Amino acid sequence: MLGGKKGLLGVDIGTSSLKIALVERRGKAMVVKELWEKEFPPDTIVEGEIMDRETVIQFVQEFLEEKKPKTRDVSTFLPANKGVILKRIKIEKMPLEEAKESIKWNADQYIPYDPSEVSLDVAIVNPNAGENEMEAILIAARSDVLTEYISLLKEANLNPVIIDMSILALHNVYEINYMEKMKEEIVALIHIGKNFTHVIYTGKTGPIVYRDISLGTKDLIRIIQDRYGVTSAEAEKIIIGKEEKSLSEFKETCNSFSELVSSEIVKSFAYLPLKEKPDRIILSGGGSVVPEIEKIIEERTAVPSEKMNVFNKIDIDEKLLAFGNIDKYNSLFPLAIGLSMRGVI
Repeated sequence: MLGGKKGLLGVDIGTSSLKIALVERRGKAMVVKELWEKEFPPDTIVEGEIMDRETVIQFVQEFLEEKKPKTRDVSTFLPANKGVILKRIKIEKMPLEEAKESIKWNADQYIPYDPSEVSLDVAIVNPNAGENEMEAILIAARSDVLTEYISLLKEANLNPVIIDMSILALHNVYEINYMEKMKEEIVALIHIGKNFTHVIYTGKTGPIVYRDISLGTKDLIRIIQDRYGVTSAEAEKIIIGKEEKSLSEFKETCNSFSELVSSEIVKSFAYLPLKEKPDRIILSGGGSVVPEIEKIIEERTAVPSEKMNVFNKIDIDEKLLAFGNIDKYNSLFPLAIGLSMRGVI
């Protein structure tokens, strides 16, 4: 929602951890040069609200000290539940700049906030939507939330260049890796985070509709706690693979969670215009590590489903493979990578 420039750190301030990525150009190819994560102490961030600002700033400064990046320009996103809106709208055909101004002047028709209290951005995604119509995506964020995040990043010695939406960062990754092959399809990009599952339906002219589902790995944590008598911290470590026990030992529990996610996805089909369901589902986020979740979702939705491969057409620096594996990077870093991509696309 703020302008772009080359060489950006993608900063994903998530509920469980801080994730930072750096994507650079190597000729025509995109290369992920840096991936860094550090888990937050419990309750650092609760339901998208930063409760412990100092810890977040400290973690950013630890990254800067450890990695010494060439740039401190960053792209980040605002939490989905913090007054951020994305809406696809139709308007009368007119020159591009005129259209942007018209949408901003008439923003009160599209958003539930006073236009004077929000920051707006507009992108024309289909200039030929009809005989005398064009389609645009309107993005709005409450100015007080935007100011809060910009202030935090500056205090951490970073320079915020782009403030985005999580689902648009995810769409960047999809567009590079899949769009050419699937441009005639309606695809559901589903990112299963800790507190929310983000759903964006997209087609050949870009995002169509966006939904947030109040379901995430927090619900799997609760199920594991209830059934096995472990603490919340222990359950979360099992999910992220930092306990001796693995999720594969909790098949029934995992299947119950996958059924819950499937049910909510089916409900979201009702918001998809002109089609009963998408042509394909692509999963990402921490919840995508649940064993066989894509198979259960495919069975319940009757839609081909797969886990996102961030590195389908994006290269990864060999040094990163020595410290992690592709499956982990695919589940944890698509948002940070998508944010950093704004500096090279």
